[in-house]
Amino acid sequence: MKVTDAVIQDLLPLYLANEASADTRALVEEYLKAHPELAARAASAELPELPRLGLPARGERAALRHTQRMLRGRSFAMGFGLAFTLLPLSFGKFGERGLHWIFWPDYAGFAVLSLLVGAFCWLQYFRLDRKLRPKGF
Repeated sequence: MKVTDAVIQDLLPLYLANEASADTRALVEEYLKAHPELAARAASAELPELPRLGLPARGERAALRHTQRMLRGRSFAMGFGLAFTLLPLSFGKFGERGLHWIFWPDYAGFAVLSLLVGAFCWLQYFRLDRKLRPKGF
């Protein structure tokens, strides 16, 4: 395979940032020696500013703990949201008329309260899920 200017130009950002392997550095340096016009352009080239993922000022360990707490909170919110949403439908007994749901007719206020708590838990789940999504990608 023949090495062209386009290949070297693709490798230049890695070379200039000192991120290239030794073999790649040797290849680029050898090519630049043979092509002084490209070497002049490479010498005057500025690296584009790459976006950096900034960590909170609290440090890496604190950021990790915060993320772990948010993941744990999201899991709890999903579990409680599922439990409180399904709670009004989960109590029944078989009687003379067949299956009779105890919860809805006999305890409607408690069922509504359970659904409200479930809705609150789901809102917390989706809020935490959104906060945990990676940013900038």
